[in-house]
Amino acid sequence: MSKQNNLKWNYRIIKRKTKAFEDIPAEDYYSIEEVFYDEEGNPSMHTSDIGVGAPTLEELKELVGRLNTAIENDVVNEIIVDDEKALDSNS
Repeated sequence: MSKQNNLKWNYRIIKRKTKAFEDIPAEDYYSIEEVFYDEEGNPSMHTSDIGVGAPTLEELKELVGRLNTAIENDVVNEIIVDDEKALDSNS
């Protein structure tokens, strides 16, 4: 996918490592999330698990169509945001 500077967010596949127990190795886990972009068009943050729902069946169908576009794009690795830094920038 080429960078689009005017793109604010879209659905993408996020790849993260899961670590359920100390004695079990971490495994890859893929999920569809909302990804938000910075001014240069780079992924800067994403949701952490979305719920799929809508007030009407038609809106749900539209949402599922938008979610389908996630599989057409490259996978984004999990973005870890430093909470303290994010809080400082909002002050």
